[in-house]
Amino acid sequence: MSDTVIKPASTVVLFEKDRPWPTKTLLLKRSPQAKFLPGAHVFPGGQVDNDDYNQRSIADNMPLIARLSAYFPVAPRDIIGHAAAAVRETGEEAGLLIKPDELEALSWWVTPEGETRRFDTWFFLAPISNDALRAPIRESIEAEKPLFIAPSEALGLYEQGLIFLPPPTRSILERMAKTASKQEFLSFIDQPLKPIHPFFVEKDGQKLLVLPGHEEHPEQERPSFLLTSSYKFP
Repeated sequence: MSDTVIKPASTVVLFEKDRPWPTKTLLLKRSPQAKFLPGAHVFPGGQVDNDDYNQRSIADNMPLIARLSAYFPVAPRDIIGHAAAAVRETGEEAGLLIKPDELEALSWWVTPEGETRRFDTWFFLAPISNDALRAPIRESIEAEKPLFIAPSEALGLYEQGLIFLPPPTRSILERMAKTASKQEFLSFIDQPLKPIHPFFVEKDGQKLLVLPGHEEHPEQERPSFLLTSSYKFP
């Protein structure tokens, strides 16, 4: 059993208001010097800080806490922290302001054992104005070279080996690309969500990251959101 501390984190999948689905979204390239997933393209996000648990604007928003708790069945304190981190990290990493009331639960992933850094990451969906995503996105110390890109285009770049998409990012882009509307996209989100615990296996000389529903994963029920139950891994 790994003794690596699992840290809470939040990630935000942005979409354009008033644009045909699937809209373009924002991916940031993690710095090659980053300690976790160096060089990968990911959605904006990061670790939950201690101060996030004390954000009164979210702690006092009982409708938001009640709505998110239907998807994340945890203590209100954790919901406050994750929601506050989602808003804060999107601002810090991309310079974009999102409204807590517009956050929607999306997915829940836990970094597999064996990694030197592990995170309990909540993924949220949030709208952004069309103009905001077309303005220059600032670069940060840990994230650079922003891509404002259609999901299918990002997946194509991945298949060509031009960018690297971690499995959670890839799975979300796959579901975005395969749905015809935001309503259809949201229909695949289970309520409540269960954390997805991937792990690595060796199969026919290939390293695979297996997810619930795969024959070698102990959880045989695949979450509605997932299109695949395994990913090849470098």
